[in-house]
Amino acid sequence: MISSLTHTLASIVGVRGAGDWRLGPPILLRSGFWSVLIAATLLLGGVLEFPGGISGSATSTTVFAATEDTFVKSTSPNTKYGQRLTLEADTSPSVKRSLVRFHVPGLPDGASITYATLSMFVVDASNKSGRVHAVVGGWTESATSWSNAPVIGNAIATLSSPAVVGSWTKADVTSAVKGNGYIDFYIVTSSTNGVDYASKEAGSKLPTLLLQWSQPTSSATPVPITTPGPTPSPTAAAPTASATPTPTASATPAPTQNPTITPTPSSVPTEGRAPVFAYYYLWWSTSHWHDKLGPNYPYSQQPLPLPAAVGADGCGAASLYAGNTLLDVPAALFSQDDPGRILQDVRAAASAGLSGFIVNWAGTGEPNQTVDSISYSRRLDTLVQAVNQVNAEGTPFKLWISYKAAATIRSLNWIVGDLTYLINMYAGNPAFDTRGGRPVLIWTGSRKYDLATVGAVSTEFRDNFFLMGDENWNTWGDGRAAYLDGNTYYWSTQNPYTNASSFGQLVNLAAMVRSTPNPDGSQKLWFSPLAAGYNSELIGGSTCVPRNGGATLRTIFDGNLASKPDGWAFISWNEIAENTHVDPALQRWGGLYLDYLKALIVAPR
Repeated sequence: MISSLTHTLASIVGVRGAGDWRLGPPILLRSGFWSVLIAATLLLGGVLEFPGGISGSATSTTVFAATEDTFVKSTSPNTKYGQRLTLEADTSPSVKRSLVRFHVPGLPDGASITYATLSMFVVDASNKSGRVHAVVGGWTESATSWSNAPVIGNAIATLSSPAVVGSWTKADVTSAVKGNGYIDFYIVTSSTNGVDYASKEAGSKLPTLLLQWSQPTSSATPVPITTPGPTPSPTAAAPTASATPTPTASATPAPTQNPTITPTPSSVPTEGRAPVFAYYYLWWSTSHWHDKLGPNYPYSQQPLPLPAAVGADGCGAASLYAGNTLLDVPAALFSQDDPGRILQDVRAAASAGLSGFIVNWAGTGEPNQTVDSISYSRRLDTLVQAVNQVNAEGTPFKLWISYKAAATIRSLNWIVGDLTYLINMYAGNPAFDTRGGRPVLIWTGSRKYDLATVGAVSTEFRDNFFLMGDENWNTWGDGRAAYLDGNTYYWSTQNPYTNASSFGQLVNLAAMVRSTPNPDGSQKLWFSPLAAGYNSELIGGSTCVPRNGGATLRTIFDGNLASKPDGWAFISWNEIAENTHVDPALQRWGGLYLDYLKALIVAPR
C-alpha cells in the first residue's frame, strides 16, 4: 500500500528522474524517506506539507486529501452515495454530479496561493473528463442526495481530457483557493458517455488538492509535516447540508460577448465599501411557479427545460410553451416555504459579498395579524431566522424591508396595520440593519402616494423606522423630503445605451435628496439603483435592457457612481419574471451575473 501511495503522489505532482518533484518552481526531494512519509501521511487521511526551503525556494507545497465526497443521481433523488468507491458524472440515462470537499488548515498569515491543482483518478473512461464548478450551499457526504443537493456555482476549470482508465486527470483550480478553510467542488459533464473517478473510500487513489504557496518574506518558514487523524465533521465554519430539500442548477450557458468584468470567487472583504443590498422577493411557491410557467410546461422532465428562447444579450424572448411567462427556471422547482431554500439564498448572497437583502413584504393590513396570517409573513419570518443563524455563525448579513406598496395602492389604515405588525414582531431583532438605531424600511412606490399620506405615515412611524422613499426627480421636491430619512429609486429599466442622460438624472436626484438634513441634523441617505438587465417581453411589455455579458451591469455601476451613493440597491436577487435576477439556482445564467456583481463589490475605487 505504501508503494502504491508513493506512486500516487508521484503521479499527482509529477516526478522527473530520481525524485525531482515539480509543480511550477522545482521542489527537490532526494531521500527515500520522503516517499515513505508522503505515502503514510495520505494513507492516514492527513495533510502533507513540505517547505520550499528544502531547495532554497521561498515557496512551499502542500497536498490535501479529500475529506468528504459523494455523487447525486437524478433518477434516484433520495439515495445517498457517500460511501461508494466511485464518484460519477454523466448525463444519460441519469444525470449524475459529483461533490468533493477539501479542508485547508494551517497556512500561515499572509500566505499567497500561487498554484492549485485538483487531481482525480479515472476508473471508468470517457472522452470528456468533466468540468469543475463552485458549490453554492451546504452538503455532507452522509446526508446529500439529488433532492437536497446544493446549487452548481460558477465554472472554475475543465479537467484534462480524455479520461483514461488508470490515469490521473487534473484541473487548475487556483482561482478557487484563497487560503485556509473548506473548499468544495462540483464535477459535472455534458457527455452522455459518463466518467467515474475513485472516491476517498477507494483508498490510495482518492481525490487530492495540491497547493503551491509562498510567504511575503524573502524566505519561507518551514512548516512541519503533520499527520492528523480523521477529519472531524465540519463545524459552523464549514458548509453543512440542509435537512430540507433544495434544488440543483445546471451549468451556465456562456455569453457570446466577452464580459467586461473578471469574477473573483474569493471570500469578499466589504469593510469600508459602500454596502450593496439586493431586492429579495418572497413569492416563489410551487403554485406561483405553475402560475408563471402555465399548464403546458413539462414539469416532469429532469432537469427542467428552459421555458423560453432568448438572445445571448438577454433580449428577443420567445416562449417555448403556451401560457409561459418566464425566461428561466431552476433545474427543479423549489419553494420558499422550504426553510432550507431561504437559508441557501442567504448563504449564497453573503458569500458574494452582499450586505443583505431588501426583502419585499406586505401583510394583511389587519391590526391583529400574525405570522401565520399570510404566506409572505411566514416566509419573512423564515428569512429573519436564517439571517440570525448565519450571523451567529460569524457571517455578516442584514435585512431591510421593502414595503410592497407600488403595484397595489394601499390605504392609510392598511399601511398602519402592516407597520404596526412589523414593530410588534421584530422590534430589536438583530437581523435588521439599523440607521440611527432604527431598522431601515423602504416605502416602495412612495412616489405614488399623496403628500398627506406620506406625512401621516412618517408622523406615526418615523421613530420606529429609518424611513426611505422610492422617489424620482419629479416627485422629491413637493415637500416629502421633510418626512423621509433618505431615498432610493427602483429603476429596473435604466438603459445606459438608449438613455445616456440617466446618469445625470440620478446625480441631480442625489443632490436633491442631500439638500436638506434630517431632523437630527444628519444627511439623508442616497442608495443608487443598480441592475444587470431587464426583460418584460413575456409579461405583456416590450422593454428589454440587454445584459450584454456583464457590460450593462458595469456601465450602470460606473455611470451611477457619479451620484456618490451611500450604497447600492441592487435589482434583483430573484425577480425572475422581469429577468433582473442573479440567483445562481436558475439555469440560464447560473452564477455568472452574481460573479459579475461580486467583482464590482470587491473592485478598488
